[in-house]
Amino acid sequence: MTRSLKCQMTNDQGGITSLPIHTCEHYQIAKLPTEGNCNFDIPCVAKPNYSPLGCFKDDDADRTFPRYLKNLRLEIDWYNINATIKACAKLAKEHNVVYFAIQYYGECWTAKPGTVPDYDKHGPADNCWSGVGGSWSNYVYKMITG
Repeated sequence: MTRSLKCQMTNDQGGITSLPIHTCEHYQIAKLPTEGNCNFDIPCVAKPNYSPLGCFKDDDADRTFPRYLKNLRLEIDWYNINATIKACAKLAKEHNVVYFAIQYYGECWTAKPGTVPDYDKHGPADNCWSGVGGSWSNYVYKMITG
């Protein structure tokens, strides 16, 4: 962010006359910096490296995502459920998988590296909430590459 300073005054005829900048140095505005950071009080939000695919049923006898990575339920911030999604995405990236799912609000599951899971084989589920699956449902994500 940059800004330009001009020193001006109104003349006797009501017109504006420009003056040298040092003429206005005694005013507080002239002492402010002319360059600085934009929105330094608002943190930048990084774009997620994953995209949501939806909410799908799971089955104990035929799991869509067979690899259980971690139970994040004890770490859930119910006011910021995206933190749980980010944590699972980070685990998925560390395990070099493209697809991951969150079940039971905080269980992080994945497919085997190099595989594309048939994540919708048991049909859509209706018990997901804010990007996480409920009981026996997966909210599925795909890592964005590139």
